[in-house]
Amino acid sequence: MSDKAITVEAQSEAPQKESAEAKKPKQAKRGKSATRGSLLARFNLLMIIVVALFVFWVWQQRFVEHQAIIAEIHQVEAANEVLHSQLQGAENTLDILAERQAQLERALGDLTVLQDQINRVESDLKGVSSADRLVWQLEELEFLLRMARERILLSNDVQGARALLGSADRQLQEMNNLDLQPIRAALARDLIAVNAAAEIDTAGVFARIRALANLIEQLALRPDILLAEQPTALPSEEMSTFDRLIALVDIREFDRSVSPVLAPEERYFVTRNLELMLEESLLALLQQNETLWVANLERADSWLQTHFAEGPERSAFSAELISLQQQAISISQLDIGAAEEALQRFRLGEQNVSEEQTP
Repeated sequence: MSDKAITVEAQSEAPQKESAEAKKPKQAKRGKSATRGSLLARFNLLMIIVVALFVFWVWQQRFVEHQAIIAEIHQVEAANEVLHSQLQGAENTLDILAERQAQLERALGDLTVLQDQINRVESDLKGVSSADRLVWQLEELEFLLRMARERILLSNDVQGARALLGSADRQLQEMNNLDLQPIRAALARDLIAVNAAAEIDTAGVFARIRALANLIEQLALRPDILLAEQPTALPSEEMSTFDRLIALVDIREFDRSVSPVLAPEERYFVTRNLELMLEESLLALLQQNETLWVANLERADSWLQTHFAEGPERSAFSAELISLQQQAISISQLDIGAAEEALQRFRLGEQNVSEEQTP
């Protein structure tokens, strides 16, 4: 039994060994094919990654180029807008230049017309005789002298009178006529008198009065001339008949002097009266009436001291009124008619000569 069994086992092991030896080459072939497949898969994966990276790089380069192109397009559009605005500015400038050119052409036309008028006037002046020219020059001289005298008499304008007399003196110098030398000598005396006269700033004095009038509202009235508002006590039912009669009686003392009092709503009349006094002073200033000027300012100061409370405002107001009282408002004893009288004598002499020469 044992030998048979061993024989059977040996026979069964023999085919198994043969089959195992037959499977070994097949397994080796399979291992080699699997290794080749994994290498090929890795290579394919690597190629795919390389291609993907290349495609991404190419896309990125295209994207950068696209962004650069967009930026260039924006720059070109901005440049186009700048050029468009510059073109519009140039067009506006051209329009302005065209308008100015038209204005210049119109001005040249006006100058041409004016030049023609000047030429006609010059031709007319050439036709005027020396006697006629002397007549209208003397009339112009008389006008300047009369205006200078009126400046002194009406508005105390020393500076304006000095300018007018200076113009008259320059005209006499340009005329260069020895027969007019007495007029120029009299004009020199008038200029000396004007230069020696003190200038009166009428506009400045007027402004000072108006400034005082604007400060009146800032002055406070004296409290003793204001009537205090007292409530009226009405009799009540709890009071006796005698007390009711006493409440209805107003007892006043007349054994001492009583200062006049004003109701609060009557303040307007006090301030308005002071304003009227200042306005009368302005009228005296324009009329150059020094007596009325001083009298009105003194009345205003007295009214101020009587009705307004003491304080820095009242003191400054009163000091200004006193200062204005000492201000001269007219130029007394200033006569600048010497040149005008000399001119009248010269024209009268010329008239007598012309009458004697007339047959």
